[in-house]
Amino acid sequence: MRCIAIGDIHMTADNISRRDKVHQADLILINDFLEGIGINLHNQVRLFQNRVCLKGVGDSNRPPCATPSEFSESELAEFAENGYDQAMNYINPAEPIKKIKIPLIMISHTPPLKTAVDRLSNGSHVGSKAIRRFIEKRQPVLCISGYIHEAKGTDTIGHTTTYNPVMFNQRGWLEIFIETSEIKTVLHD
Repeated sequence: MRCIAIGDIHMTADNISRRDKVHQADLILINDFLEGIGINLHNQVRLFQNRVCLKGVGDSNRPPCATPSEFSESELAEFAENGYDQAMNYINPAEPIKKIKIPLIMISHTPPLKTAVDRLSNGSHVGSKAIRRFIEKRQPVLCISGYIHEAKGTDTIGHTTTYNPVMFNQRGWLEIFIETSEIKTVLHD
């Protein structure tokens, strides 16, 4: 299975069809795209093709600048934890049937705090404590965020790899290959 993750598209969805490597994926993980086909991942869990489980937390914590949709850290903690049991209820029965380990991937608009993917250009960390605590406790395989546009990169928290592919119009995207129990990723420019 080949998945593409894009941090933010900001009205550039038409560009996806012009990039062969991107639009030919099995699954495209972009909030606007998913909503366009009737999937909203905010505070939701979805199992795709019995191969990958996605856990979503949308919107942002309260950063230094105002944004349209902000939540407190306690609300983000609740959103992150909500659905974890549901994710395990999808994963645990499917793994013996498929005879593969099904990865849990967290899609969080806000990155985890004190990582390479939550740093503003002035060096300040503005990610979420709640998202970080969830990752430390639950250890999803990947956490993909996109909120901090200048923080393209990757980092790790325990066994979880975090990515911020940044905005699509900055040519940023993440390619995820899921083969049996193995995940490989490529962060593209």
